[in-house]
Amino acid sequence: DLHSFPTRRSSDLTSVSDISGIVEGAVDAAIGKELKRKGIHLHRVGYIYLKDAVALAMRDRSVLHAVTKELYPAIAEKHYTSSAGVERAMRIAIKEAWESSRTIIIMEKSMFSSYETEISQKCPTVTRFICEVTDTMCGELFMKRQCKR
Repeated sequence: DLHSFPTRRSSDLTSVSDISGIVEGAVDAAIGKELKRKGIHLHRVGYIYLKDAVALAMRDRSVLHAVTKELYPAIAEKHYTSSAGVERAMRIAIKEAWESSRTIIIMEKSMFSSYETEISQKCPTVTRFICEVTDTMCGELFMKRQCKR
């Protein structure tokens, strides 16, 4: 679980070993469940990257202030790809989920309601989406001491 990992400066998150053990067990399942609830499909490469991004953000919120400088490069290094590829895969997965949620919205409130994204508004940015999922996860997992606030 996340509380067993020592807190590090966000600048230290670029090594592969820092990410590899973060997403595991119950936290991994909870993040996956939340991404699925948001409409992110497992077959999308962006799903894996978003899962890692949320896990890193749960561990160290400061990465959300340096997404292009720290978060994307850390995930890219882990998956042997480029930062641009990570961002693109996440953006495509989010856009696909957001567009499919627009058709479901008649039956239920928007899946992106935490940040009040309305039908008429644009698709949430990658950073905004990661923040929303991280906030949701920390709200649920804080009670179990698996997320630092």
